[in-house]
Amino acid sequence: MIHFRIALNPRGQGRPRAAKRGNFIAVYKDAMSRVHEDTIASLAAQYRPASPLTGPLRVKILVITSRPLSAKNWSAKKPDVDNFEKAVLDALQAFWVDDCQVADLHAQKVVAAWGESPGFEIWIDAAGLEPGGLADAVALADEVM
Repeated sequence: MIHFRIALNPRGQGRPRAAKRGNFIAVYKDAMSRVHEDTIASLAAQYRPASPLTGPLRVKILVITSRPLSAKNWSAKKPDVDNFEKAVLDALQAFWVDDCQVADLHAQKVVAAWGESPGFEIWIDAAGLEPGGLADAVALADEVM
């Protein structure tokens, strides 16, 4: 299992941008998303395995947002938790052969405790289950919840 924390103010992945290039439409990431993704990748590089991981993977992402004065434990503010997932998975592309290997993805967005810095806590492990259809998926979801 790989487990690490990145101390960085979390930012969700921005919406894709499009521009006309001659007779073609080019789709690209906005500059702030690219910078954020590159920063995550460089901070995570020290935890990267010697060779890319293979097979189905389980990834858990804990997004720790900065603490406003009136905060509770869970963050219900923008950006959406799935935008954080996309930013992290894109940044960690050197950890695996292809992000389609992520078969089990769990993300939570919480507010930092008093005195705690914002960031990401990330766990990566082999998925570990043989394909078992809906019954196994429901059992696993019950176990996680």
